[in-house]
Amino acid sequence: MSYQYPKAYSYPPFFTKQPNPQTWQSQLQLWKDFIIDWSKFHRAYRLNPTSDIDLFHNQTIDRRLSPQVIDEILKYMTDNGSGEFDSKEFVIYWKSPEEWAESLYKWIESTGQISRVLTFKELKNAPDFNDIDQFVLRKAIQVLSKRGKAQIMKVDNVEAGVKFF
Repeated sequence: MSYQYPKAYSYPPFFTKQPNPQTWQSQLQLWKDFIIDWSKFHRAYRLNPTSDIDLFHNQTIDRRLSPQVIDEILKYMTDNGSGEFDSKEFVIYWKSPEEWAESLYKWIESTGQISRVLTFKELKNAPDFNDIDQFVLRKAIQVLSKRGKAQIMKVDNVEAGVKFF
């Protein structure tokens, strides 16, 4: 099954920042929704905005987003809690850290892992989390930690695992 691009992706003005502020806001929202949908379909957590991926370049209509517009879209996504930069890559939240935390905790409860210490490797090998980005996993654990449901365990100041409550 191949990804079905939205209709706007075939529309040349979609690749140019629109001068009307209301239209630009709609365009930003369309790009955000598209990037999240594309990332979820491909189970992609990161993108490098400077690489030439088909996400920002429609070869069929020979249109490409400028780096400045890509930056504005990613800033919009950051401001809306749909992602953030980790070094030079943009981490996409096609599920928010809160949603990942909820899913993770449900799995912990359903498999009887409460009060156990699990390594990050064990968590990444869990059925619903086997391809989760380490950055996203840590964000989810931070959410659970703030809720008093998890604690990162350290050995000699090195993160060794997570205990769930």
